[in-house]
Amino acid sequence: MSDERRHFLDLAFKLLRDMRKRYDAEAKSLDMTLSRARALQRIQEKEGLTQTELAEELEIETPTLNRLLDKLEQSDFIERRQMDGDKRVRCIYLTEPARPKADRIATFSAGIRRQAFDGVDPDDIRAATRLIEQLIANLDGPQS
Repeated sequence: MSDERRHFLDLAFKLLRDMRKRYDAEAKSLDMTLSRARALQRIQEKEGLTQTELAEELEIETPTLNRLLDKLEQSDFIERRQMDGDKRVRCIYLTEPARPKADRIATFSAGIRRQAFDGVDPDDIRAATRLIEQLIANLDGPQS
């Protein structure tokens, strides 16, 4: 691998670590874990989605999601309701007490993104997005 490619990937990993560290610190200030904060934010954005849909959105396995949802439910942040017409499917909703916390999570998430992209040209963002999408497609393709 060329030094340029290695340097790019090293920077990408550093960016992800730094973003996660910042997000973790903000979530902790709300007495949340990163995974719970991410789940609450996604539920707020798409209330009523099924557990399967949420697992796909968060890119986690269903058993992991179930444990996460159990904790959120025990803390009175979410409720799972049976879907009309199919009692096997459960949809997820925020509880009223969770709404202010979900709003604070959305606010700090937006602030982190705003800070990360401060001064970055939109054309550079589009080019970087295309590059990352291509790298993901390459890794999702057949193994060589």
